[in-house]
Amino acid sequence: MLLTEFLSKSRIVPELKVTSKAGAIAELARLLFEQQKAKTVGPVLDEIMAREAMESTGIGRGIAVPHARVSEFGDLVCSVGRVKDGLEFKAVDREPVYLIFLICYPPTHQTTYLNFIATLAKLFQDDEPLRLLLEATTAAEIFTTLRDVSKALREPEKRFPKKGVHPGALLDAETPGAVVLLARLELCTEMLESANSGRAEIKQRIENISALLDPKLLAHYYRLKKKYQHAVVAVELGICQGCLMQLPSQLAQSMLRDRSRVECCSHCHRFVYLI
Repeated sequence: MLLTEFLSKSRIVPELKVTSKAGAIAELARLLFEQQKAKTVGPVLDEIMAREAMESTGIGRGIAVPHARVSEFGDLVCSVGRVKDGLEFKAVDREPVYLIFLICYPPTHQTTYLNFIATLAKLFQDDEPLRLLLEATTAAEIFTTLRDVSKALREPEKRFPKKGVHPGALLDAETPGAVVLLARLELCTEMLESANSGRAEIKQRIENISALLDPKLLAHYYRLKKKYQHAVVAVELGICQGCLMQLPSQLAQSMLRDRSRVECCSHCHRFVYLI
């Protein structure tokens, strides 16, 4: 996924002049809503801060992803703020946060949101992207860097060998990257359902992704799609966002220890992705 499809240079703040998490989130939320010509920033800001009070969206490695569902928006939108010296965010790794991606999306775009988050998490597994973004001097440079570093993740299936080329190519539930491909498979499936053109290319991408996934994972995915609109859903505050049931503490802890594993909700059996 190309991250810059969902933000603009005018929604990037190269140097946030804030001293607190609340100040950073408020500034980015107001900027985003001004750009979108929306008027409901107050309630949305309250929702974001209430969520932060329960569990930080600092996902580690210097990144935070505060977010909210906003019905009046037609697509996912994002504003980005940078704190060069770092900001205390109560992140999961207890390290300072340097880049804050404030995300708002309509409830109907959950799959886009999951793919955006998955791309960010995958992108910052390495130190180099963060270093490049901290060294950029302007909003334009940050935008260009984000575009360039996320290009490689635009089609994640291209990073894996094709089925039949390598006997170990199939990605099972234990393989890092499998959950990202499942989220991308769902996005491509939704794109195909609404596409008026480019359907052959989308079908090819679905075939490429499917060829990499373990047949058991793939079969479960299509069983879920027959039953639910979404087969891959987020987990927030330990709650499956598909069935809104609390996950068993053992499962939640397992997901915290290893975010790359494929896990399923113990209630609705959807694939779940930890935010």
